[in-house]
Amino acid sequence: MNPAMRRFVYFLALTCLTLRGTNGAPHGSRTYIVHMERNTSHHSVLDKSACYVGMMQRATEVLAEGHPDDGMDCLHHVYDHVLDGFSARLTPEQAEFMGKMPGVKGLHPDVPVQLATTRSTEFLGLASASGRLWADGKSGEDMIIGVIDSGIWPERLSFDDLSLGPIPARWNGVCEVGTSFTVSNCNRKIIGARFIFAGREADIGRPIEDGVEDYKSPRDMVGHGTHCASTAAGMHVARAVSPTGLAEGTAAGTAPKARIAVYKALWGPEGVGSTADLIKAIDWAVADGVDVISYSVSGSTGEYFTQDYLMNIAMYNAVKRGIFFSVSAGNEGPAPGTVAHVAPWVTTVAATTQDRDIDTNVELGDGTVLKGRSDYDGTALAEQVPLVFGGDIAVSALYADNATFCERDTIDESKAVGKIVLCFQDDVERNRTIPAGAV
Repeated sequence: MNPAMRRFVYFLALTCLTLRGTNGAPHGSRTYIVHMERNTSHHSVLDKSACYVGMMQRATEVLAEGHPDDGMDCLHHVYDHVLDGFSARLTPEQAEFMGKMPGVKGLHPDVPVQLATTRSTEFLGLASASGRLWADGKSGEDMIIGVIDSGIWPERLSFDDLSLGPIPARWNGVCEVGTSFTVSNCNRKIIGARFIFAGREADIGRPIEDGVEDYKSPRDMVGHGTHCASTAAGMHVARAVSPTGLAEGTAAGTAPKARIAVYKALWGPEGVGSTADLIKAIDWAVADGVDVISYSVSGSTGEYFTQDYLMNIAMYNAVKRGIFFSVSAGNEGPAPGTVAHVAPWVTTVAATTQDRDIDTNVELGDGTVLKGRSDYDGTALAEQVPLVFGGDIAVSALYADNATFCERDTIDESKAVGKIVLCFQDDVERNRTIPAGAV
C-alpha cells in the first residue's frame, strides 16, 4: 500500500470511529448506493473518497442531537471503474438530504441477492482434436476469468497449476488472506482472491460469524463458487466421479488453461450478498485486469432499465472496457418472463439437458419396474420397503395439497421413515425436501 493510500485509510478509519455510535448499526437506517455524476476534478480514488466522506459528515447535520441514529456507519465502498459513487448506511432523513446535494444522480436502496459434469465438454464438442474449439482457442490459455460468487476451495484438483506457465504480466490483482486461506492457496491457476462483506454485515446488522456461518476469507463454505470456477476454468481431472461413484469420466472446465480470479461476495449457507458488495467486486475485477466475469447470482426478471438499474450500469461499463460478462438466467421458470439479467450487453446463460441419463429402477411388489433419474448408486435394498404418497402422510389435512409435492415442513416425518415417498412434480421445486428417514 503506497503512503498516500495508507494515510487515507487511517483518516477514513478515524472518520468511521467518529460517526459510529455505541449501539452497532443505526436504528431505522439502511444501506444505500449513492450514484454520483462524474467529477473531472477527481483525479484518483483518493479524491473521490475524500469528497464522499465530507458528504457523509454533512449528512449528520440533519439529525437532532441525541437522535438514536446518530451513529451513522462510515461509507462502505467507493466505486471507481464501473460506477461513480459509493455505498453507505443512512437514515431516511439522511438519504433525503443527501439526494439534494450537488452531483448526486440518485440514491438506490441496497438489495440482497442470492446465488442461483464429466460429460458436458464432450457433449459441447470442445475436444482437443484439430478444428475443435479447445484447439482453435488454445483452451483459453492465459485468459483471466473473474468469478464473483461464494469463494473457492483451492485444494480441489481442478485448480492444480503444474502445467501452467507464469502468471500473465498484465494481472494487477492480489491474493488476500483470511480464515483458513493463506497466500499459498493462490497459485498459477488461482492467481487472485478477494473477499468483501461490509454491505452484507450492514444488511444483517451484525458481523458474520467467522468459521460458523462462513469463512471470512476467499474460502468457499457452500461450494457454489467452487463449482462455477471449475465449470469455467477447471483443469482436466481424470477418473472423476460423483460422490455416489457414478458418472465417471474426465472432468474439465470450458477453458481449462484459463486463470481464475476469485471475488467472494456471497455469504452464509444460503449464499446471500448485497448489491453494494457485488458492484464493488465488479469494480475490483475491472481494475485487476480480468478478461471475463462469471456472475452466477440472482437478479430481477423485470425490465433491465428499471430493475437492477445500478448493477446493469456496472455491467455495461465493464463490457465497455472489453470484458465479456457471463450471467446466469436464474432458477425460476420455465415460463414466460422468468429469465433474469436480460440487458443486451451481457450474455445470459441458462441450463440445458445433455445426451446422458443416470437411471435407477424401482421394482414394485407386483413386479412392475419403474425407471427414473437418480444419483442412487444402484445397490439393491435387502428387502422391499413400503411406498407412500406424500399427500397421504401430511402433518395435517390443512397441508395435504402441499404434501403431494413434498414441500418443506408439510410431511409427517414419522410416517416417512423407512419408506419410499412418492411426490408430484410442479414448476417450482426449490422448497421441496426429502423427509428425514425416507428411503
